Amino acid sequence: MEKEMRSLMIGPEGKQLDELGTPDFAIGFYELNVSDFINQEIPAHWHGDLEIFMLDEGTVRLFIRNQEYMLQAGEAYFVNSNVLHGLCVVGENPGRYRSIVFDASIIAGQTGSVFDLEFVRPFTEQGGPLWLSSQTELDVAMEVRSAFEQAYAAYHTKAEGYEFDIRAALSKIFLKVRASTESHPLKVPSQQEMRLKQMLAWLVSHYQEGIGVEKIAEVAGISVRECQRYFSTYVKMSPIGYLTHLRLTAATELLVSTDLPITEIALACGYKSPSYFTKQFKERVGLSPRDYRQKRMG
Repeated sequence: MEKEMRSLMIGPEGKQLDELGTPDFAIGFYELNVSDFINQEIPAHWHGDLEIFMLDEGTVRLFIRNQEYMLQAGEAYFVNSNVLHGLCVVGENPGRYRSIVFDASIIAGQTGSVFDLEFVRPFTEQGGPLWLSSQTELDVAMEVRSAFEQAYAAYHTKAEGYEFDIRAALSKIFLKVRASTESHPLKVPSQQEMRLKQMLAWLVSHYQEGIGVEKIAEVAGISVRECQRYFSTYVKMSPIGYLTHLRLTAATELLVSTDLPITEIALACGYKSPSYFTKQFKERVGLSPRDYRQKRMG
C-alpha cells in the first residue's frame, strides 16, 4: 500500500519545526492519520511547544521517553514541552487523530506575568511530562475533551475574536492537566535521553553523509552497544532504521517539490546506490520513486 510521507520538518537541532500559525498567534491545528506516515509510525521527536492530542479512530501505541502506552479511539494525551515522544499504529485500523500544538505564550501571556511565573513556566520547566485521559478521573477527561472540541470549533469558524475562545479553551485544558499531574514525576530528562537527543539532532543534520552506527555512537561518546540500546529503548527502531526514515522523508519531499532526477535525489539523501534507494523506497513507501512522483504530481 502506498504511504504518503508526512513531514515532521525537523531542524538542525533535532526539534520539530512545523510552522505554527503566525508569530503573534503561534498555534497549529492538525488532522492527520498515523497510517499515512512511512511504516505507519511517527518516529521519536520533540518540540518546545505544548501539545494536546485526540485519537478519533483506531488504536495507536504512544512512546514517551522509555515508556509505552496504548491509546484507543476517544482517548487523549497532553505532552509537555521538549519531551521525546512518538507514535505507531496498532492493527489494521487507521490512526486518525487531531492535535493542537501551541506555544506556551498563548496561555502564559506576557513574559513575567502572573500566568507565566506562577503557572505556565513552572509546568513547562518542571511539570510532569505526560497526561493521559485514560489515567485520570472520567469527569476531568470529559472536560478536557469538551474544551478541545471548543478550541477546534473556534478555529474552524474563525468568528471575530476566535483567538480568545481558543485561548480560553486551552487555558482550561492546561489547568486540568496541571492539577492532574502535580504528583507525577518531574520531566527532567535522563542522561540517556539527553545523549539520544544529541544523536537524533546530529543525524538530522548529517543524514546525507555515509554514516555507520560507530559514528552515531561517537557523537554521544558512548559504545555501539549502548547506542543500539538507546535507540531500541526510546525510538523503537535501530539507529540505521531511524537514519533510513530520515533519508526517505527527505526523498519524498524532493520528489514532490523539485524536478531533480531520481539518481540525484538518491545521492542527495545519502544513498550511494540509486538502485538500493529505489528498493528501500518501494519497500517502505509502497511505490517506486518514479511512480510516487507521478502520483503526487498528478
